[in-house]
Amino acid sequence: MLLLLLLLLLLLLLLLLLLPLLLLLLLLLLLLLLLLLLLLFQLLLVLLLLLFVEVVSVEGVVVVVVVVVVVVVVIVVVVVVVVVVVVVVVVVVVVVVVVVEVVVEVAVVITNSMFSLREKNTNSLCLSNHLTNNSKFSFREK
Repeated sequence: MLLLLLLLLLLLLLLLLLLPLLLLLLLLLLLLLLLLLLLLFQLLLVLLLLLFVEVVSVEGVVVVVVVVVVVVVVIVVVVVVVVVVVVVVVVVVVVVVVVVEVVVEVAVVITNSMFSLREKNTNSLCLSNHLTNNSKFSFREK
């Protein structure tokens, strides 16, 4: 049982070590989202410039703007879902680590109290045997 708890604790520590990597990956994802949004904004500016120069029609610009807005909404939804999943994973790992640490501490306290009770019982038995043996000898001598 104790070995299982130790293995679980090692697994949770490994997850805690991987959490900074996960958060770094999340930060990189947000940075890429920012770059993509900047590129889409730049595309919209170029389309508006072409519209003013009358190279493209208004209908073409409207279609491109709608497509860009849909792409941006999809990207933002995906990023929000990823952020929520990462936050939930972090919270679950932290809660599980705290629970396992509490369980291990309780197991250690219970084990220590059992050993101390066993030691007290052994000492009291030794003392009672010693007293009994001494009293027998004292009765025999009399």
